[in-house]
Amino acid sequence: MNWNSLKRRISECTLAIAAAAILVSGSADIGIAADYPAKPVTIVLSYAPGGVADISTRLIAEQMGKKLGQQFIVENKPGGGGILGIQTALNAANDGYTLMLIGNGQAIAKSLFTQLPYDPEANFEPVSMFAEFGLVMFTGANSKFKSAQDILDYAKANPGKLNIGSINTGSTQNLSAELFMNVAGIDASLIPFKGSPDLVTATIRGDVDVGFEIYAGLKSALDAKQVIPLATTGSNRASNLPDIPTIEEAGVKPYSVTSWNALAGPKGIPAEHIAALNEAVAEALANPEVIARMADFGMEPRPTTPEALAERMSADVLKWASVIEDAGVAKQ
Repeated sequence: MNWNSLKRRISECTLAIAAAAILVSGSADIGIAADYPAKPVTIVLSYAPGGVADISTRLIAEQMGKKLGQQFIVENKPGGGGILGIQTALNAANDGYTLMLIGNGQAIAKSLFTQLPYDPEANFEPVSMFAEFGLVMFTGANSKFKSAQDILDYAKANPGKLNIGSINTGSTQNLSAELFMNVAGIDASLIPFKGSPDLVTATIRGDVDVGFEIYAGLKSALDAKQVIPLATTGSNRASNLPDIPTIEEAGVKPYSVTSWNALAGPKGIPAEHIAALNEAVAEALANPEVIARMADFGMEPRPTTPEALAERMSADVLKWASVIEDAGVAKQ
């Protein structure tokens, strides 16, 4: 994509998100506290520094700080399958000064873990979604497969011989592959890897036939033409890969997977504090610099009302519970 095209896309996205911000802030029936925040606000991340979640959250946090006149500090608390960071935030006072990044992983965790110490529907106070991002079904540059249809044709003609790779069992990538196999009605082997680099390397070498991964995890290999994108997982074509068809376009229906992340806090944060945070998120996501950086990671800014975020969490809890049960994924 050339610079002029990118500028046009950023401009269009800025206008659309600004309009959404007006709707989001205008829909609130509650007032915004004039004295909040009176001190720095901490956003706890269940991820290590340097990743997509970390970088994008820091970009948004910086803009929120400018809007609200206080520093928003990102605190990384990886570990325990994402539970450590969430528990840290939930154990804090529900005064709006400790928040957390949540997402699709928490919706999955409700069904994946037998002793999850929190309920993502009952214990979270939603603020706003940050972004959505689809996944990519990809193969190695030297692969014999050139399309999603090639994958389907081979799998149906050779039951049990297709190898599909993803990162760890129970991840969005892993369950996206499980859903693909289920909806497509194919018999294939799903091989989990420890992380994105291992998955990408194995796919380039041909150790697995096809992989499922988020765009950010593939970007370097895509830029180096070491892998080929075959399809994307959303309902619509990805704006950063507009020439690549969706999995549904290959005839696998119904199939739609988009991962997402969002801002929330422990249940009971005052409504006026939530309103202030929601407005700040919407304004941050309309910032051209934030839009451009998120586009680099294949992320689409998605400001929402707190109510819409709660609905998305509940819908995804149900969706992934069904996938986990149908695939026979072992509870952890």
